[in-house]
Amino acid sequence: MIQEELNKRQDYLRKIIRICDRATANVPEGSLRVTKCRTTTQYFLRKPGENANGLYLAKDNMKLVKKLAEKEVFDKLKQEAEKEYKDNDAYLKKHPIDTLIEAYGKIPKLKRELVDSPVLTDEEFVERWLHEEYERKEFAEDVQSYINSNGDRVRSKSEVIISEILKDMRIPYLYEAPLKLKGVGTVYPDFKLLNVKERRTIYLEHFGMMDNPEYLEGFFRKQNSYVANGIVPGRDIIFTYESSKNPLDINTVRNLLKTYFHR
Repeated sequence: MIQEELNKRQDYLRKIIRICDRATANVPEGSLRVTKCRTTTQYFLRKPGENANGLYLAKDNMKLVKKLAEKEVFDKLKQEAEKEYKDNDAYLKKHPIDTLIEAYGKIPKLKRELVDSPVLTDEEFVERWLHEEYERKEFAEDVQSYINSNGDRVRSKSEVIISEILKDMRIPYLYEAPLKLKGVGTVYPDFKLLNVKERRTIYLEHFGMMDNPEYLEGFFRKQNSYVANGIVPGRDIIFTYESSKNPLDINTVRNLLKTYFHR
């Protein structure tokens, strides 16, 4: 969604402007002229109303040279960042939400249901996403399982806890939806999550026996296979962990999910 992307860009631009402000505080007057004389680079300080060639700066003045260069670079970056920020801000004020979704949402629902539209409201998008048909990973007959409040059969108490947190935070999820990884085959991440605002899939894998050396080796193999397929931790997938001495921390899970979904 363009509004989400623009808001992220605005955050980035504000950060750049702050950096530039700090970098140009207490800078010396004048500008830097740089020339090349054979193999030697020469530096000159230009000041308003003085010789256009500037005052030669010897090598022992490199601190001043660096400051003058920073001044020019950061002033230019700040100027461009402020211009773009102003343009983006004007757009966001005029279009606070996606105009296509807004227009589509005003059409009566009974009529929308008759059309296979390329544009969907958030509610319709979530509904279709949740009803995606997929073949679940089978449960062995002798394996213990648990049922969460959504009626989903999961493999551990920790997965029950995670699924309840997802439900409480209103994060749509599919349990063990298949995912094909090149060089590996089909895997079944514990949870496939939907970031509704960005309409983007994020996976969550819980690793529950991190004090087991064999299990730990499996974790590293799985993590590497995700990265090799472009599914990067910190962007596309969340990992949660526990061991016999360090059980799943509910607050940690909530804070991780807030980072991805409630920015």
